[in-house]
Amino acid sequence: MIPKPKCLDYEAVRVIRDSPKWNPGLQDGRAVPVRKHTLVNFYLEKNAKVSGTGAF
Repeated sequence: MIPKPKCLDYEAVRVIRDSPKWNPGLQDGRAVPVRKHTLVNFYLEKNAKVSGTGAF
């Protein structure tokens, strides 16, 4: 397994943070806590150079 650059972690957080706001789950007309899992895939070229650390 090839180690992933830290900048991919920052990019995944940026993608989620910039996504549209989500509506809360409703049960009997009331907002309830809901867990949401979102998969973020990165496809890199075989010899691509990824640099930088990213920033929040």
